[in-house]
Amino acid sequence: MSDETVQCLAHGFGEEIETLERGVMLNGAPLPFDCTRQLNAEQPFRPVFMRLEKSGYRVEPDLGDTLPEAGFAIVLAGQSRDLNQRNFIRAWNALPPGGPIFVAGARNGGINPLRKLAQQLAGEVEAKPKYHALALRAERQGKALALPPGLENSDGFTIPVGAFSQAGPDPASRLLASHFSDRLSGRCADLGAGWGYLTEGALKACSAITSIDLYEADWRALEAAKTNLSGYAGGATGISFHWCDVTTEFARKPYDCIIMNPPFHAGREAVPALGRAFIETAAATLVPGGRLFMVANRNLPYEERLSALFRHYEMLADEGGFKVLLAIR
Repeated sequence: MSDETVQCLAHGFGEEIETLERGVMLNGAPLPFDCTRQLNAEQPFRPVFMRLEKSGYRVEPDLGDTLPEAGFAIVLAGQSRDLNQRNFIRAWNALPPGGPIFVAGARNGGINPLRKLAQQLAGEVEAKPKYHALALRAERQGKALALPPGLENSDGFTIPVGAFSQAGPDPASRLLASHFSDRLSGRCADLGAGWGYLTEGALKACSAITSIDLYEADWRALEAAKTNLSGYAGGATGISFHWCDVTTEFARKPYDCIIMNPPFHAGREAVPALGRAFIETAAATLVPGGRLFMVANRNLPYEERLSALFRHYEMLADEGGFKVLLAIR
């Protein structure tokens, strides 16, 4: 969520929230008013989780489907309508009758469906617009609501609601995986592994892999990857899972191969620097002669960093708006 979202919440309802006790905050972020003592926060995205922890909040990556009873609740809306609705219902169900729920989100993001849902459930909803965002206040009415599923299944994979590529394997990852056949060996890593599609493809296509480490910033996606790769547990290939912000807390290890479909968005904004940071991490951890296999949108300018950091790179494919690149350290 944007800084505008939390500033809007503070402008509209910060003074009231500061007086309340026993709160829960879902999709949490540090707030610009004093409430760390009152709140249990949930944040599965590692970079924001670390910001909350540093700011003194009690924070977990997952508080469970059924939350303990809370005196009030805060839901910060993200880009996924399904996940926003699920978080709203979890928070709603944790409140006693008359307990207040505060919701905030960008005007061009996921706040409008939540406003409609709050109006349906509570009738009266107080709305405070500010900073290109909208903050809402409603009070719990009626019985607990049925909770929508938190996981979906597609092509045999378990995928968390709201995760990247929620509908199934994305075209870019499919294209990259189609070039794995017997090209990966030794100690491997999947940077930005998501729910495990590329790792599963690598293990199916490359019998010479001796170990593979998954690094992912989304806790829920990483938990799903554990499920999706459970069939390989106990096999000859070692598999490990790391909830990690690759751009800030990656610990270098000697890898022979790295695979990745790096992120290049922060919210709705394109941020090519994210992909470049992944390339720099890969270059710093691969052994001499180690290989990086990556896929990216055709128009993203990654070749300059590859040329600067690797001995050689080449394009293996250019299809459907995506390019598959191989770089040798």
